[in-house]
Amino acid sequence: MSRTPRGADRRRDVTDVHVHVVPTWYVDHLRACREHPAAATALPWLEPFAGYDADSLVQDMDAAGIDVCWVSLPPPGAVDEALESGRGPGPTLNRRLTDSLSEYPKRLRPVPLLPMCGGALGEAAAADAIAAGAVAMIAHLTARGPALDDPLFRPALRLLADHGVALHVHPGIEPINPMFEGWGLNAALSAPVISTVAAARLIVSGALDELPHLQVIVAHLGGALPFLLQRLNEQARSDARHDVSVYLRRQFHVDSASFDPAAIGCTAAVLGIDRILLGSDAPFRGGVVRGIQSIRTALSASDASLVLSENLATMGGDGPTISEA
Repeated sequence: MSRTPRGADRRRDVTDVHVHVVPTWYVDHLRACREHPAAATALPWLEPFAGYDADSLVQDMDAAGIDVCWVSLPPPGAVDEALESGRGPGPTLNRRLTDSLSEYPKRLRPVPLLPMCGGALGEAAAADAIAAGAVAMIAHLTARGPALDDPLFRPALRLLADHGVALHVHPGIEPINPMFEGWGLNAALSAPVISTVAAARLIVSGALDELPHLQVIVAHLGGALPFLLQRLNEQARSDARHDVSVYLRRQFHVDSASFDPAAIGCTAAVLGIDRILLGSDAPFRGGVVRGIQSIRTALSASDASLVLSENLATMGGDGPTISEA
């Protein structure tokens, strides 16, 4: 049993930990389920990118100078539970993702979906991901829940922690709340808020005290976490053993898919430069090239080197866990 992060290649590859592919079979899956609200909401956003596959991504990586990408399906993921559990026809989405990346095993690392029903299905998916050599699993979260601090997820998260597989916290897709309707506010504001709340709940619930080795990556520069850290420390009525900042600086990383130099600099000042990993959210918002360019623009050469490769190589570290400190 190893807790060394599986993506920590000591050759210091330039690695983007937040990349999606949009294969036609995935879009077809959502079209077949278009009566499901999440599929109906996602299709107008995803259809323009249909066909962005492993070959397309590797071409973009070569042009941008990126060695390795951690690759997942964008939200909503599996909207047909029977298909994802293996009870329906054909392979699960996770198996299809892994197969679709298999031509580039050293460059494209699959990040399977964590089923958002938890329980036995989530635990089985985590076991399958570990057996397949996954570097992380991605959780597409919505305001409707369930939340990752729910005990239903504990067996799956414990498996990930014990085998050095990271958890990527990512916003899901759901019908737009009226407060966010219009002007693109759902994508601009609702998505990072959901990730912020999901990560905060993992901490203040005390769940991470039971999972001291779990490494968590929060998408989109951690949502609002770096900017609300003091408020969380002072006002959250936490059941955790330590301040929120202790967990963020020991068990959390954020990916850099923000592209704002000032925001990246602020996050480095609050959490530490060692807590930031390269992330582009490709193929959306400019692709992998924008991710690497934004880091080189925002940071010094030495700090950029940390974000592009070295932080990932030391994720998890060799020091004591929170419970051991």
